[in-house]
Amino acid sequence: MIQRIQTVYLLVSIICLSIVSFGTTIFTGFIEKGKWVLTSHSIDKKMFNTELDKLTPMPIYIMFIVLALVCLLTIFNYKNLKRQIMIARVTAVLYFLSIAIVIVNIYLINSESKSISFGLGFYLLLIGLSTSILAINRIKKDYKLIDSLNRLR
Repeated sequence: MIQRIQTVYLLVSIICLSIVSFGTTIFTGFIEKGKWVLTSHSIDKKMFNTELDKLTPMPIYIMFIVLALVCLLTIFNYKNLKRQIMIARVTAVLYFLSIAIVIVNIYLINSESKSISFGLGFYLLLIGLSTSILAINRIKKDYKLIDSLNRLR
């Protein structure tokens, strides 16, 4: 299980999701008198010379935790490759949805912002998505190898 490269890819994906779910900054939008900060827990409006104005909490960290658990489930289904491919595809779709939710929030806040800077969380999501896709490709490669071995028998 651990000696396969797709397990390493999925572990990197789980590590990225874990870091993002702890509340790292996904992006920051700057406005005239302050800035908007999107983390996995909430959107905060920080005004200069005043206190922090917390807006409604956005529990998107729950989605990141569920996604990490689905990646873990993918790792432990190494004996049934068809199921592992299906679960890995679900993982990739959930990654796309999480990135889409982040991008929608960027465009909602972008109407007021002058500039946007992406934080560590956004880049970790992209790294996790790419490693998830690499894991899918390696699982498919293993499935084809085992399928060709079964034909030789």
